Amino acid sequence: MEALRRRLRTTEAPPLHKAELSRFTIPNRIFTLLYASAVVTLLYHHTVTLSKTHLFISTSLLLSDVVLAVIWVTSQSFRIRPIYRKEFPQYINKESSENEFPAIDVFVCTADPYKEPPMNVVNTVISAMGFDYPAEKVSVYVSDDGGSDLTLFGLMEGAKFAAHWLPFCVENDVVQSTCSKTLYESMKVRVENVVEKGKIDDEYITKEDEHKAFNKWTDRFSRQDHPTVIQVILDNNKDKDIKGHIMPNLVYISREKSKTSNHNFKAGALNVLIRVSATMTNAPIILTLDCDTYSNDPQTPLRVLCYLLDSKLESKLGYIQFPQRFYGINKNDTYACEVKRLFFINAIGMDGLSGPNYVGTGCFFRRRAFFGGPLNLVLPEMAELGPNHVVSNSIQSKQVMDLAHCVASCNYENNTQWGHKMGVRYGSLVEDFYTGYRLQCEGWKAILCNPVKAAFYGDFPISLVDVLNQQKRWAIGLLEVTFSKYSPFTFGTHFMGLVMGFTYGHYSLWPIWSIPVAIYAFLPQLALLNGLPIFPKISEPLFILYLFLVFGAYGQDLMEFVIEGGTFQKWWNDQRMWMIRALTCGLFGTIEYSLKCLGISSSGFALTSKVAEVERSKRYKQGAFEFGIHSPMFVTLTTVAIINLAALIWGLKLAISGSKYGFEQFFMQVILAAFVVVNCQPIYGAIFLETNKGGIPTKTTLVSIVKESEKELPAIDVFVCTADPYKEPPMNVVNTVLSVMGFDYPAGKVSVYVSDDGGSDLSLFGLIEAAKFGAHWLPFCRENDVTMYESMKVRVENAVEMGKVCDENITGEDERKAFKKWTDGFTRQDHPTVIQVILHGSKDKDIRGDVMPNLIYVAREKRRTSLHHFKAGALNALVGIRYGTTSEDILTSYLLQCEGWKGIFCNPNKAAFYGDAPINLFDVLNQQKRWATGLLQILFSKYSPFTFGIKYIGILMGFTYGHNTLWPIWSIPITIYAFLPQLALLNGVSLFPKVFEPCFILYMFLFIGAYGQDLLDFIIYGGTFQKWWNDQRMWLIRGLSSFLFGLVEHMLKSLGFSSMNFSVTSKIIDTEQSKRYEKCVFEFGHHSPMFVTLIMAAIINFVALVWGIKLALLGGKIVFEEIFMQVIIAAFGVVNCKPIYSAMFFRASNKGGIPTKTTLISTFLASCLFIISLVALKD
Repeated sequence: MEALRRRLRTTEAPPLHKAELSRFTIPNRIFTLLYASAVVTLLYHHTVTLSKTHLFISTSLLLSDVVLAVIWVTSQSFRIRPIYRKEFPQYINKESSENEFPAIDVFVCTADPYKEPPMNVVNTVISAMGFDYPAEKVSVYVSDDGGSDLTLFGLMEGAKFAAHWLPFCVENDVVQSTCSKTLYESMKVRVENVVEKGKIDDEYITKEDEHKAFNKWTDRFSRQDHPTVIQVILDNNKDKDIKGHIMPNLVYISREKSKTSNHNFKAGALNVLIRVSATMTNAPIILTLDCDTYSNDPQTPLRVLCYLLDSKLESKLGYIQFPQRFYGINKNDTYACEVKRLFFINAIGMDGLSGPNYVGTGCFFRRRAFFGGPLNLVLPEMAELGPNHVVSNSIQSKQVMDLAHCVASCNYENNTQWGHKMGVRYGSLVEDFYTGYRLQCEGWKAILCNPVKAAFYGDFPISLVDVLNQQKRWAIGLLEVTFSKYSPFTFGTHFMGLVMGFTYGHYSLWPIWSIPVAIYAFLPQLALLNGLPIFPKISEPLFILYLFLVFGAYGQDLMEFVIEGGTFQKWWNDQRMWMIRALTCGLFGTIEYSLKCLGISSSGFALTSKVAEVERSKRYKQGAFEFGIHSPMFVTLTTVAIINLAALIWGLKLAISGSKYGFEQFFMQVILAAFVVVNCQPIYGAIFLETNKGGIPTKTTLVSIVKESEKELPAIDVFVCTADPYKEPPMNVVNTVLSVMGFDYPAGKVSVYVSDDGGSDLSLFGLIEAAKFGAHWLPFCRENDVTMYESMKVRVENAVEMGKVCDENITGEDERKAFKKWTDGFTRQDHPTVIQVILHGSKDKDIRGDVMPNLIYVAREKRRTSLHHFKAGALNALVGIRYGTTSEDILTSYLLQCEGWKGIFCNPNKAAFYGDAPINLFDVLNQQKRWATGLLQILFSKYSPFTFGIKYIGILMGFTYGHNTLWPIWSIPITIYAFLPQLALLNGVSLFPKVFEPCFILYMFLFIGAYGQDLLDFIIYGGTFQKWWNDQRMWLIRGLSSFLFGLVEHMLKSLGFSSMNFSVTSKIIDTEQSKRYEKCVFEFGHHSPMFVTLIMAAIINFVALVWGIKLALLGGKIVFEEIFMQVIIAAFGVVNCKPIYSAMFFRASNKGGIPTKTTLISTFLASCLFIISLVALKD
């Protein structure tokens, strides 16, 4: 390259480039002086009125205006000397030979095959290989920081396709060649199939060297912990395309990763590429590309040579930056993804000084620039890594490969200058901005190359959350630079000069925009709502000052935007996104950086997804904002939208109705609120859209939270209890375990403990099968692998049906050892402790290599001579639960609150958990009889809520628990009202007031008032009238069955005639029962003593109703109005007993009906009760 430069200097060659000063430079300088005067006047006004107005308001406005003034001052540095450049690449080939061109190493970085699809990487690589440049002088190095074999497979497929495509290379337009189109689609299908499956089938691996490459992905290979992988896919010394032409080098690199070593994100990956490429090709020019940045102009390298071959620039020229451009941006650039001010307007201004900042992609570096300043070379620790080293060995030679593996190790940089004085610089999440800044501080210059035809096109996020997450990372990185020892305002101005220092200082202050924007988004509007004027009246001179400042700033911004090819609508969206960014990513980035400085949080590098969803793409093309998921950043936007809308409405009301202050005092506040409301129009639209159509989730509209960094999240132990594999099928347990293992929570912080109080090897087998399935399911969710789920389900259910685990289902030695614990002497009631660690988070990984949650099976020791305390004892084997009742859950929470702990009820719109419910009446009543017994144990214990509870948690909270413990006592009034008024009616005894007596109204009010309030509560919480009717009917049924029998059982236990028992509720679902349940049919099915009282009540109420109607029709010695209320109660009982009559007379017991035995017993006992009433109620 040096020889070519000398020859061009000595001959009369035409100029390779030219530069012109912007014609707006002088007008900009004049406007700057005028605007500066206005800014000084405003700040002076704030200062002198500070003590004369509301201190908080005036101080806040002063703070915001000072920040705006500082940012404005720094922004003027871009307007000092903006220049426009033009290159003449056509002269390069005329004046030189291709053999004299310098070599180029192209660096492509990727990190996640699911967020950055391998096809994106392949397209980027192929586009770079297709440069109009000697193939033997181009080497492409791909850094895969995700360590994915899927990416390597994609590159291998891309290399095969390139052998056909490169000879044609028609401007990247593969559809112009039928052969190439067919091959491309075939490659695309194979790559995308592999990514979808998450693994590479043997059918796709056709060569021995490919087999050898993929063998490096062992079971212990994970994204966070793996050895170096370097695979030479194409070698220009031997690989040719289909026409026999040399192909560029293509090398895959996944650097060594260790959980104990800092990897420095993308900056670390680039430094590995610099070192590895130095050992292999050591080209003097380096091009860095993101994995989604495709070459759009094959002549781009020739444009770069136009500057690199200029002897006037050569000595200090460090890099040539091309502006980022994006393919597919919609007509009005909804999210301002062009970032025109960063990539074009400001970059042109910097180009007239020392050069633009490095933006991370589309940048050609001189390799020498990474090794100290132009005048002071910093030598690396190995001579082979130096910029002047000449590589003599083949890139696949053992010596080169060994050295490349060495310099790619995770500990190589220890005690070296890499990342500090050499290579890409560490210390900020925005490694590109920071590196460009540090290089210019060392004395290097840069040039902006902005040809009419875009050199590169990149992908961009099409949802607001992705845009804001990306820019929040930028905000944190910029603040890391601002407040470091290399701050542009101190270090930068010292080494680059005041003006150039201010350009970088302006960028580093971007997150600070959030302060004035947040103040102006809330303060004036809240003051307006509280009747406080804070701006000058329309008639005051300062009003004109404010107008000039606002319209001057916005007008100049619009003019610059349009000059650089923008439209008014794009500019409007750009200024709206400027405010949105300030209120979201700028604000949250500032908060996160502040927390990091306090040691509360740490920086993380979140990849921006490059996956485009079809529906989302359609909405983006229509210009609709895409929210779709909850994000804390949306909360501030929604809050601003609501407050400004309220302020605008209030301001308009003042304008119409007048106020004691006069509307002109609030004019500016109303105008400001209106301006914000107009900008918030997409937010109002999204609030009322469905979430799945890009709208804002209701959660975001209602709640404001700040999410902690994952490292700060606490660990969670999940306890799952089961006791009988035949009443609680292992597949139910498996589904529960898999659902909690799939929490959106760091897997390394989740541990699942399963207590099996039945001590069944069938439950353990189910969990072992679930762990195997979970390794596939957790990365994709169950919907992505239904076949595998069904296979596991069949194996588990077969084992349960057989009642044993067959040897054919035991695949590992650890499993065999575990199941040997079930010996002949092992019974459910008598067995030793069994603890089996099924998954261990520190070593077990899913199919992608990600950590899996811990999963532990526990069957506690059981002995017939020891109390086991049912479920409470099982939980205490895992954690502390209180004994003393079969309702261990309510007792434990009650005693915890008595000890001073508080509880919170979390009830999101989307159910957090779903459980199974019993679908026959017998199981429902048995379950609730156990609850009744347990509640009475609490009520009559020394911890009674009415004594102990009131003392420790207060009378109101004590009454809430007391109300629950009184549930079984419902049985007393319900039983009395279910039998006594009806028997009295049959015996001609009147119990209630006549219809026309005042007390009748009292009874009616009490009855209708209680039922009406209950119905209202039910409807308010999402119920329906029919559901409420069924609920009150079940309340009556429980009172006559489970509550009554629970009360009796508790009394017998207290007298020593019975003992406490814990009956497991069956979770087995019978098909025929399910069908009847879906039809809302009551399921009795077999005899139970609890059904007897129900049938007795049904018979007696029916007979009483018939008798009452007879009295009403025929008359008698008792006037009907005296028995009216008793007839109504009997009728109410009969209506509620309708399902019982149906089950007695219209359905057989095998179809859910009441057995004849139960009906006969109930009829006999009802008759006996009637006979007893004849004696008891006799006058």
